[in-house]
Amino acid sequence: MELSELTVKLIILFLPGIIATSIYQLFGNRNNLDNRSFFVLTIVNGFFSYLPLEIFTKQDFLFRFLLDTSLQPDLECVFKSIIASIILGICEVYLINYGMLYCIARKIRLTTRSGHDTVWDEVFDNQNQGITNYVYVLNEKSNKLYAGTVENYSMSKSGKIELLLNKVTVYDADERTQELYSINQVYLNLTNTSYIEIEIGESYGRKTKS
Repeated sequence: MELSELTVKLIILFLPGIIATSIYQLFGNRNNLDNRSFFVLTIVNGFFSYLPLEIFTKQDFLFRFLLDTSLQPDLECVFKSIIASIILGICEVYLINYGMLYCIARKIRLTTRSGHDTVWDEVFDNQNQGITNYVYVLNEKSNKLYAGTVENYSMSKSGKIELLLNKVTVYDADERTQELYSINQVYLNLTNTSYIEIEIGESYGRKTKS
């Protein structure tokens, strides 16, 4: 399929928007954008990528092109806008991943939402220090209690509930004072949560709860 000259021009013109949106989708801790959302965000990001150039250099290339598509893309403007788009994409990732917009909105009492998809994501989010918490994971099926610090966790969008624990001490679930063994790391697949209980908090001085 051959691309028309106008299509090629539009691709070059909105290349900054494509780059910014791709950065957002690649590093953002959210579900992948569908085709429609990607298209809309590409246009919005493209506009804001050219905006600094339009304001500070008064080179209204974008608007002139939209009014007259017979113009050839100004590659220098496109290149400068690509640099702006990379910065824009990185800023968007920070805003989304660390819930900065929701943090501001909560401070002015605009919302009470955290911006996370699920409670699981909110509990183990970096900004909430959940990922560094000392946790007790009780597996009633195997009758074991895993105590350790959270090294990593799965995002809810993956459809799995997983924990990677560091410096783990394993206890008998019935006798929490009975230490079975210690191990450097333990991977726990907790997708079936019907027999799983998680207690989150301080390490209690590395002592088991009574």
